[in-house]
Amino acid sequence: MNTVKILLADDHDCFPAHSADVLDAQDGFEVVESKDGNEAVKKASELRPDVVLMDVYMPHKNGIEATRTIKRMWPSTKVFILSMDPSEGYRKTYEQ
Repeated sequence: MNTVKILLADDHDCFPAHSADVLDAQDGFEVVESKDGNEAVKKASELRPDVVLMDVYMPHKNGIEATRTIKRMWPSTKVFILSMDPSEGYRKTYEQ
């Protein structure tokens, strides 16, 4: 069985930790976490992930810039952009 390499890039503790726990419990996944955009790029160069779950809002380099760097260096890497914004205005924009 091939191992699917996954990079979880999020500066919050909750999502990456719980996601890593779920994925690590399954066979066939190698999971690495990063807490900011610069670290995501560094760990992507080490892991060469198949999939990246990328938060948009992170310190040092946001998720959009980190994604651009990762996709430029490894175009076949699949990146899923995640975001959570608790502001009421943000939610209303997408609910209309």
